[in-house]
Amino acid sequence: MVTCLTSDYPFRIELRGRHNHTINTAAALRYRDVDESVHSKFVDLFEAGYSPSAAYHLHQFDLQNQHDQQYYIISGDLRYCPDKDWCYRYAASLSQLVR
Repeated sequence: MVTCLTSDYPFRIELRGRHNHTINTAAALRYRDVDESVHSKFVDLFEAGYSPSAAYHLHQFDLQNQHDQQYYIISGDLRYCPDKDWCYRYAASLSQLVR
């Protein structure tokens, strides 16, 4: 707990470590940031002429081939398996940078 009584506006900050969402379940993996290696892979795919949808499906196919029996675990983790909406948003953000 941090307390500041010397300023014109006294305040107290109290950190309790509570979350308004789950943090120790598989569902929490859907909120992670996408890994940099996945970013660079999608940049390469977009530069090669893939649409966001085609790049998404190719990435899914690659993950299935790489992780075979563990794919169901990897596919639930946004860090390695972004959703299709992310692919469209990322492609749009890259196209705006090029303009």
